[in-house]
Amino acid sequence: MRTYIPLKASRSLPSLRIPSVSIEFSHESMGLTFLGAKLPMPQGPPPPYDSKPHNVIIFGETGVGKSSVVNLIAGGDLAKTSPDASACTLTSNPYHVVLQGDQPFCLWDTVGLNEPEISREDYLRAIKQAYKLIKDLERTGGVHLLLLCMRGRITKSVQQNYKLFANVLCENKVPLAVVITNLENEPCMDQWWTDNKEVFQRYGIAARGHACITGNPGIDNTFLGRYEESGRKMHQLLMDLVLPN
Repeated sequence: MRTYIPLKASRSLPSLRIPSVSIEFSHESMGLTFLGAKLPMPQGPPPPYDSKPHNVIIFGETGVGKSSVVNLIAGGDLAKTSPDASACTLTSNPYHVVLQGDQPFCLWDTVGLNEPEISREDYLRAIKQAYKLIKDLERTGGVHLLLLCMRGRITKSVQQNYKLFANVLCENKVPLAVVITNLENEPCMDQWWTDNKEVFQRYGIAARGHACITGNPGIDNTFLGRYEESGRKMHQLLMDLVLPN
């Protein structure tokens, strides 16, 4: 298992280092630097995002079921699911849902950032898109929750995704929850977290909440009971972490 040093909170310049890519964040200039070229802050009027919904950014590796999580929360097929990484775009797609009758949420399904599955150029473009999304949302209502979707293993890409979104782009200011997918065959889905929660602490992944779920109802609805249970878990997770007490 690779060694990973937990991140320390600092107002100095944190950095994200990926093979052949170096990204630095400046608190003074509020900009990102890509290979020596600084990205300016978005200028002009904010884009026409609806500022009323609670904005939830869903991120993680390709193939972990981010789009399935969107559909699970929505209770229908809003997001296109595909096991083929090449079929995914580099844009972040918004999906509007209403929970408990009057609580609007906007779920942002982001591209999977996997090394080396995508090219260096696509990786940089995807990071730029994520940066722009977060800065735009900050001007129109804010980011209210990060959802890190993953399967049952903390890979190098999981660590990099966590550091990018939680530490660098959102500056440790946005609550984060972990969503572990594809647990339909486990004897007890929630037991997975009990058995593995210490691993997250060891790898420096700080989560305020979690959900052990499946986004797959199965052939002939074999896992329908667990799928519906997972939907209730996701609704409760969003309500608990986003809405004030």
